[in-house]
Amino acid sequence: MRRAAIVLAALLAALPAWAQPAPATGPGAPPGTTEESRHAARALGAVIGIDAQVRDALAAIHLDLLRRTMQRGGQGLDVAAPVVDQVLMPGFTARRDELTAVLLEPWASNFTPSELRLLHSFFASPLGQRYLRLQPTIAQQAAQGSEKWSQRVFSDIVENQTDELRARGLRF
Repeated sequence: MRRAAIVLAALLAALPAWAQPAPATGPGAPPGTTEESRHAARALGAVIGIDAQVRDALAAIHLDLLRRTMQRGGQGLDVAAPVVDQVLMPGFTARRDELTAVLLEPWASNFTPSELRLLHSFFASPLGQRYLRLQPTIAQQAAQGSEKWSQRVFSDIVENQTDELRARGLRF
C-alpha cells in the first residue's frame, strides 16, 4: 500500500500545473514550510517508517526502470538488469536523501511544527504503532470492499438499464 501511495503521489506531482487545484488560502490553509517544520517532519518520518517508504519507492523505481529499459532497448531481462543495476540505480540510491526530503516535504508544508510534534507523539504511542501496522491491511480491506461494492452497483445498474444500454449499442 505504501508503494501505491508513493506512486500515486508521484503521478499527481507530474500532472500539469493547470490540472492541479489552487493552493488553499485563509483559515485552515497549510502553514507553509519552515526549517522548524522540516526538522519536525524528519522526526515524524523516523516514527512513521520513512526509511521503509524510501526503500519501497526505490524498489518500485527499479522495477519501472527494468520495464522501460527492456521496452526501449528491445532486449530481455538478461540485458536490461545489468544496465539498470550497474548504471541507472546507483544514481537513484546515491540520492536517496533527496527522495526522503521529497516524501517529508508535504508533512512539513501542511502541518505546523506543533502539529507535527503531536503527530510524532501519537505515532510513537502504542496506538499509533498499531495504526501503522494495521494501516496497509485496513487500506487493502477498504479497497476490496469498495471494489465489491462497485461490482454490485454496476450489476444493479446494468440490470435496471438493459434496454437503455442496448439502445445505445452496448451489451453487458
